[in-house]
Amino acid sequence: MRADEDGRLGEIVAAVKALVVEHRVPTVLDALLTSACTLTGAPQAAARVVAGEAQAGEVVHTRGGEAARTALETAPAGRVGRTLAVELDSGGQVIGRVCLLGSEAGFTAADETVVSALAEVAGVAVRNASLWSHSEQRHRLLEAVQGVTAALLDDGDSTEILEQIAAEARDLVGADLATIALPRDGDTLAIRVAVGVHAEDIDRSGFSRAESLTGEVISTGRTELIQDVASDPHTVQPVVRLGRFGPALFVPLRAHGEPFGTLMVSNLRGGRFFSATELGLVESLATQASVTVAYHQAQQAAAALRLSAERERIGKGLTESAVRRLFTAGITLEQLAMRLVDDDAAMAKRLTALADELDRSIHDIRSMVFRNDAPARSGDEPARP
Repeated sequence: MRADEDGRLGEIVAAVKALVVEHRVPTVLDALLTSACTLTGAPQAAARVVAGEAQAGEVVHTRGGEAARTALETAPAGRVGRTLAVELDSGGQVIGRVCLLGSEAGFTAADETVVSALAEVAGVAVRNASLWSHSEQRHRLLEAVQGVTAALLDDGDSTEILEQIAAEARDLVGADLATIALPRDGDTLAIRVAVGVHAEDIDRSGFSRAESLTGEVISTGRTELIQDVASDPHTVQPVVRLGRFGPALFVPLRAHGEPFGTLMVSNLRGGRFFSATELGLVESLATQASVTVAYHQAQQAAAALRLSAERERIGKGLTESAVRRLFTAGITLEQLAMRLVDDDAAMAKRLTALADELDRSIHDIRSMVFRNDAPARSGDEPARP
């Protein structure tokens, strides 16, 4: 039964208010269909918004049954038989449509006027919701970047930093799983970290670069959007081999402009597809993650150089100390040998031979540690008496 005419104006005002306060495309469509069905008495309705405005792929919403969804695709515009179809418009651009399925009596001109007015308000609400969604996504991206940076500043090890990157990517787009694949040795790649659903089942033993999706992304430097990764022919890729995931994004990680690994996000089979907006978000995070990984690797290399230099300094200091002690012992032995020449010639000979052996040991140590400047240093030894 239709609403009484006396109360219809109030219901229209309430419907408009319900539309303009929503900040998400699905809830805007839900409010539109609820109001349209209430005001016209239609038992079923469906609405669709295209990807450009939805910011999350095509959004289709139904109320009352699937017959309206079919009518949404086939019904002509306006009042035709049991259907009433109206375009959704935003700034002069058609962004979708709404279709109501009524009784055999059909719809009135007043019904069409009301639904057209609601559709116009809904078009503006969808645009505002899209802008709000875009702002929210940028905020989430900023939070993700801050999380990655914080992991770096906390002096975490490489695994902790990579796990933070994967976790932020997964949360950023609401994915079921995120992984990072990096080179291991030669032509072998490996999943370094996996975060999310079935993460413990991901094979981390290594796989061929030449036959994998990661290898293809590294070679081309381009992001790969896969609708059903479980059926992909690159079966050496661990997520493909697992056979449980559908939509997937493989985004290159770069160092000095050259791809070296991939950041992947994926949803379970039957899960939602990733939109172009989400692809851009993951690519932006991957760019920041690449800088973070490269900086961490540079830090590790610098620390290794400092450690090597310190070990060399300590080694040289210890060697010099040992050489001085050996040299002093050699001089002492020669002095003792000189005193024993008359009293015990055999003992003196043995002491002299021992002193000569110490000389050879000193020479060998200096040759190994100071190979490059041994000739210059050899003149530093004091002459024996």
